[in-house]
Order: sequence, then C-alpha cells, then structure tokens
Amino acid sequence: MSELGVIDTWMYGLLSADTTLTAMLGKHPDSNECIYDALAPSGAVLPYVVFQVQATSPDTIAVGNIRIAANVVYAVRAIGGVGFATVRPIAAQIDALLHGARGTSANGVVLSCYRERPLKLPPEIGPGGVAYYHQGGIYRVRARVTGIIENGGDEDPPESGDE
Repeated sequence: MSELGVIDTWMYGLLSADTTLTAMLGKHPDSNECIYDALAPSGAVLPYVVFQVQATSPDTIAVGNIRIAANVVYAVRAIGGVGFATVRPIAAQIDALLHGARGTSANGVVLSCYRERPLKLPPEIGPGGVAYYHQGGIYRVRARVTGIIENGGDEDPPESGDE
C-alpha cells in the first residue's frame, strides 16, 4: 500500500466513524454511504463529504535515502444543495476531526494532519438546475508506510554495526 492508500483509508475511517458528522449527511439509498473518496457516485444524497488529493510535496528523506514521510495536501469538503448555511456546520465538524489528528491504518501511520487554509467554492449549477455548495478545508497530511522496502522488509533500519 502506498502512502496515499494509508491516508485514504485513515481519513475515510476517521470521518465515517464520527456519528455527529454522519448524522448531518444524506445517505446513499443503495450503500448508505455519505463520505466519498474523490467522487460521489450517481444517486448520492445531499449533503455529503468528498475528500481528494489536491497536491503532493517532496517526501521527507533522511540520510541514506530513507523516506521518513510523504507530504500530501488534501481537499476535504462538504457539498450541499440548499446553501452555505447547510454545509458550514459540516465543514466545522470535519475540521474538528482532522485538524491536529494523527493515527494508524493498514500498513501505515498518519504522523500529522492540519488545515492549511479554509475552502469555499462558488456554487456550481448541476443537471436540472440544482446548485451545489462546497465548503471545507485544505489539509496537509504527513504519512508513512510501515514494514517495507528500505532495508529488505524490516520496519526500522538496522542500527549501525548490526548486520
């Protein structure tokens, strides 16, 4: 699993486990989902949350080309159809969950997550004239895959002199 997979799994788990957040969201009639990675599927019920990679930055590398962490910027936003008043409390709950958070997921660890800036996009008009309102934040996430390749599969590099 890549660092992006570690972050995606962690972020989805953190957001979807919060009953305060999910109670504010519509549920897909087929899957009961309300939080989506990159794109909400057809039939998604407003409001919902979408998170996606916005940009990547250079990895943090230590001496000996050991990758310490990947630095990734995510856009995380609530999308609703009634107005900004609907998505504003959802965006606030997202921020309460993500800003300052850290944790683990399968095959990795999220070392830090913090909001770099708020996000509020102009309404977009979709099919049938439905207006979509977007509000949330841009978050910098630092993550590391554990138990991999740098030294043949060991989680941590061997100490100097240990062969």
